[in-house]
Amino acid sequence: MTSISVEEGIQHSHTTPQDEVIIKSDYDARLANSDLAPLKKQTWSWYNIFAFWMSDVHSVGGYVTAGSLFALGIASWQVLLALIVGIVIVQVFVNLVAKPSQSMGVPFPVTTRFVFGVKGANIPAIIRGIIAVAWYGVQTFLASESLNIVFLKFIPSSQTLATDYKFLGLSALG
Repeated sequence: MTSISVEEGIQHSHTTPQDEVIIKSDYDARLANSDLAPLKKQTWSWYNIFAFWMSDVHSVGGYVTAGSLFALGIASWQVLLALIVGIVIVQVFVNLVAKPSQSMGVPFPVTTRFVFGVKGANIPAIIRGIIAVAWYGVQTFLASESLNIVFLKFIPSSQTLATDYKFLGLSALG
């Protein structure tokens, strides 16, 4: 639960404990709160970075890519090599994007203020949100299609739902 308090004329949200962040009295209340303020002490370990990277790499899209490579007849060692190369590329770029935030202890929206200004930082935030919504849609579609395959394989009578009934271009089974 989030609670709000007022200290030195600044309103703070307490989702992060107040004693863990740096909020000066001259900070603008509209631009600084405990979620956006720099941390006094960074606590990310190798495990946190590894877990973030793994959550970014493991997705339905990645599994579909791996399955597609196998379906094309590529040898398993080649699929593994292709996946490792792709995963390393993702890790490099994720770390490059996260480096300013990690070194300063502030989230991405705050670091974009350096380049775009306070109001202009809304542009990359909106673009990032649109990409997130689109990727969520792609993930949902791919998961739906994989379930279609499973149902059609193990319950052949579900073929009618997959071909005869459609809604917004998607099958009723999906």
